[in-house]
Amino acid sequence: QFALGNKIAARPSMAATHGVKGFQITDRTPTVSFNPEMDLEATKDFFDELDDNEALAAVVNVGATNGNIVEASFPKLTYDNVSPGDRDGIRAYEIPCHIARSDAAGNDEFSIVHT
Repeated sequence: QFALGNKIAARPSMAATHGVKGFQITDRTPTVSFNPEMDLEATKDFFDELDDNEALAAVVNVGATNGNIVEASFPKLTYDNVSPGDRDGIRAYEIPCHIARSDAAGNDEFSIVHT
């Protein structure tokens, strides 16, 4: 799951019919969560990565045919928690994450490319 976490502010205007000129995004706190199937910790140790509290780069690819490929990139993703979960009877981890900006301009928390 992916959420933009936009903070939206109304722009008041006495000249507007309903007193609002429009709306503007003033901040954002994007988050992502995923639930991979459980595996041996020797294969992938999510708890160790949580303890390290370091930002990780993550890329998700969906599709394999040109015109039907979507790639989502998150250059600075940090786990908020790792807990056991269940996906229709399949043991999984529940991993909510927050996404940080990695440049001074603040416009690169994520990118989504369709090819």
